[in-house]
Amino acid sequence: MAGIERTRSAEKGSARRPELGHQPYQMGKAVSAPAQYTPIQVRELLNSVPRICLSHLPTPLDLAPRLSERLGITLRIKREDCAGLTFGGNYARAVEFTLADALAANADAVIHGAAGQSNHCRQVAAGCARLGLECHLVVRNSSRTVHSRGNLLLDHLLGAVVHVVDAELGNGIEAEKSRLYERLSTANPHKNYYLYERDRISPLATLASAECFVEIFEQSTEPIDVVYLSSAGANQAGFLLARDLLGLKTTVIGVAPIDWDATTIIGRCYDAARALLGLPPAPLDPDSIENVSRYIGPGYAEPTPESLEAMTLAASHEAIVLDPVYTGKAFAALIADAEQGVMREGTRVIFVHTGGTPVFDLYGDDILKYLGLRA
Repeated sequence: MAGIERTRSAEKGSARRPELGHQPYQMGKAVSAPAQYTPIQVRELLNSVPRICLSHLPTPLDLAPRLSERLGITLRIKREDCAGLTFGGNYARAVEFTLADALAANADAVIHGAAGQSNHCRQVAAGCARLGLECHLVVRNSSRTVHSRGNLLLDHLLGAVVHVVDAELGNGIEAEKSRLYERLSTANPHKNYYLYERDRISPLATLASAECFVEIFEQSTEPIDVVYLSSAGANQAGFLLARDLLGLKTTVIGVAPIDWDATTIIGRCYDAARALLGLPPAPLDPDSIENVSRYIGPGYAEPTPESLEAMTLAASHEAIVLDPVYTGKAFAALIADAEQGVMREGTRVIFVHTGGTPVFDLYGDDILKYLGLRA
């Protein structure tokens, strides 16, 4: 691996949140401690955990002038979709930590799994291709599990072995991954398989997201009032961790793409990441975790009128392409808060574009119907 290693410098109802503005609100108890670390010190903490160079960092932080004018806010978009590693996305950062862990465990092969069109699986497969690791992906069978399109086509192209199973996301897929690990380990005792176990991977993914927040802070020329991002777990936990280490009061709003117990998951990821960095326990107050579930719609990976409107608005105003599974729904939440007056005029907002564009073509009929170009 010569040349590859490096160190890099819930709410359920429809109740409206308090206004956001230049004096960021705090939900419940205080959401951050006094400043404890500088950005350099936070990076030093993060750099204490092994990682490998696979992505294109830093990603841009772009001003969105037309959307800012339309929504009455100052909007900047963090372009994690430009992170590289096969079409970009926030998981490019996470894979740098998780595959470093796999290499440290002397892995010959990696086993991961998620939805049939998983962005995470695609970027794990890409990282494995870069590093010469065998990759096995356990993916859920659904109407979107189309082998000739989207992320699943890329998984095949990247050389991953895809195992399609009839299992629910979450515990069901975790159980199938474990069964595959046992079968492959028994059949190939000479190979060392690295299992992407949730409790092992989530803290590392949290650290990757924490680095993204530090990067945004370093790139920003003015204070950040609020951040919107798609998350029901490690992504939001990492932003909260970095915010708290920096002693900031930025409001971090996660928009859940799936109906999970986001508050509990985020809290666990936050605690585990602190422990991984050797920091003393400092649990998050659940009331300080702002995760919104009302934009999920009929279910995970199902488009909604709001997400299709958000996709159309972002594309037609800033040439930014969102997806209807994650970023479209997160941006729909931002639009609603701006239009309903939850955010004051001029609020300084960061929207994190977490990627997901390879699945775009799977929703062509939905998009054309929304645009009035197909019955």
